[in-house]
Parts: sequence; C-alpha cells; structure tokens
Amino acid sequence: MTAAHPAAGPAEPDGPTGLGGPAGPAAGLDAPAELGGVRAWLRRAGEPVHLELACAEHPDPAAGPAGRTVVRLTACAGSVAAHELVELLAAGATVTLRLDGCEAPEDVRAHLAGVHAVLTAAGVTGLRLEDAPPPRDGGRRLGRRRARPVLDAAHMPLSRRHLLGLGASTDPAPDPTGLTAHERLVAALHALGAGEAGAAEGGPAGPAAALATLPGPAPRLRARGCTACGVCLRACPTGALSMRDAGGLTTVLQDPAACDGCRRCVDLCPTSVLSAEGAWGWERVLAGDPAPVATVTTTTCARCGTLFPTSSGERLCPVCAFRRRNPFGSTFPVGQR
Repeated sequence: MTAAHPAAGPAEPDGPTGLGGPAGPAAGLDAPAELGGVRAWLRRAGEPVHLELACAEHPDPAAGPAGRTVVRLTACAGSVAAHELVELLAAGATVTLRLDGCEAPEDVRAHLAGVHAVLTAAGVTGLRLEDAPPPRDGGRRLGRRRARPVLDAAHMPLSRRHLLGLGASTDPAPDPTGLTAHERLVAALHALGAGEAGAAEGGPAGPAAALATLPGPAPRLRARGCTACGVCLRACPTGALSMRDAGGLTTVLQDPAACDGCRRCVDLCPTSVLSAEGAWGWERVLAGDPAPVATVTTTTCARCGTLFPTSSGERLCPVCAFRRRNPFGSTFPVGQR
C-alpha cells in the first residue's frame, strides 16, 4: 500500500542551465516540469532504478518493456532543466526520455544537446533519448497484455514504512536550496566523477581532452588596465570573482565553476577594461581552480587604508590625493581661476 504526496505548487522557472550560457527550457514551453519529487523518491528506493520519463502529452506511456519505472512528467520533456536530469543520474538512476509521444521532439533534443555532449565527453552513458516506441513486453496475464504502472512526477508514491520514518536514509542527500541551476549542475557532474575521469587518464584522447573542447558557460575574462576597484566582485551574483593581495600585487581571480556567464561584471566595469575572450572549456569548469583575470601592482593608501594601483610610489589613493589638494571638496573650472 502506498500513499501519495500532496500536489506540488506552481513550478518556478529554473533560469540558466549552465550549458554554454544562460538558457532556459525549450522555446515555447511555458510550464517547467520539476523533478524534485522523483529525486526524493529515488533516494528512498535504495537500489538502482531505470527511469523512463514520458511527456505529459504522451498517449500511452504504459506500453513498453518491463524492468523500467515509468514516470509521466507534468509538462513536456523539453521543459525539464538539464541539471535536474543530471541529478537523477547522480542519484544512481539510468534515465530514458521517451520522445515518441512528444509534441516537439526536435525542441527537446536541441534543449538537451549541451548536457548530452558534456555527459558523453565525460564517459557518462546513463541518459538516453528514445525516438521510437520501445518494444512491448510479450508476457500475458489473464489473456491480456501487461500494462506497466505509470507514476505521476507530481505525486510520487510513498510507502507506509517510509511514511512512518522506518525506511528513511541515514545519509541524506545535500539540500540544493539556495544553489543556482549552474551550481547544481556542476555539483551533480562532480558526483558522477566527471571532473576526475580525465585527470586520472591524462592521455590526449581521454575525457579531459574531450571536455576541454566543449565550451562552458563561463567566459574567459581579461582586464588590461584594471584598477582593482572591486566593482566587478560586488556585481557578480554568484561570487565567481575574488581578489587576492600578496606582496604588493593584487590579482583578480575568476572561478569558472561558479560563473554562469551572465557577464554583469563586464557590463558594470567602470573603466570598461573587463572583456570576455572566448569561453572556458568544461574541463576547466569542473577542475574548480580559479583563473587569473588581471594582476595589478598596488599599495595601501596612507590615509584611508584602501588598496589602489600605483606605478610611481604614490602614498595616497586618487580620492585622498584630490581631497588633500582640495580640502573644501571643490575646484574651479579650467580657465576660471
């Protein structure tokens, strides 16, 4: 006997997928299909599961081979966020998306092309897209062909044992609350070992080389003429930029694993010296080590204590130097003295 979860509330859009830049679900698909309930059900299952996901509009997902757990999505498969599918793989499932009953199969393929390429390059083969109807199970029961049970993604079953807390996992999965879609994607890829697969092999034909050829969402940031003002650090919504000061040199660093490619830092740079030169490959995104954006010779202002760039031994930052020259905070216009 099972009890069903209460219906989920209105789904919120997921935002960036983290695959090559900010991108949402496939065009024209308004209501995203969320898989949080399916992911929680997988954690309780306690054994490998072959999930078969069918679009909400699929006419007959019950038809097909035995041995798969069929789940009808709440919307088209093209609205499923890429990171949610990878999280199902990280939870130990094999995932098959049925496109034979989908109204927009080409949109679904285009939507998932990026994540499928990253998984393939990393050697992860658990995500499959099926265009043709799977073969029916040949068994018969009471003279009729067996119909597979179809679960509802919004009302995944819960056994009485789990409802009473008797089958709860002693190793709860990390809570993704507060993480961006890109951060969840990178975490799920790490859980699948995507970041370590290539490093172990080290060969030119290994996963590391394949991942390096796939552009990730993070642009390669460069800042020639940087003043180390810190505006880009404060503008970054994901905290992907940081600043390190050592021995009179200040280095601005970019974390490709945290950067989702919004380029807000580039837009808000007050000196317009920050630019994007191509994109980091997925090998660098998964490596997790920061990359230098600019290195500036700096010193500490003798008056206010802030760091400022210098090349001629000045002791005051430009603001304090101006105030010393103009103690009343104003100057005459040029030619009016």
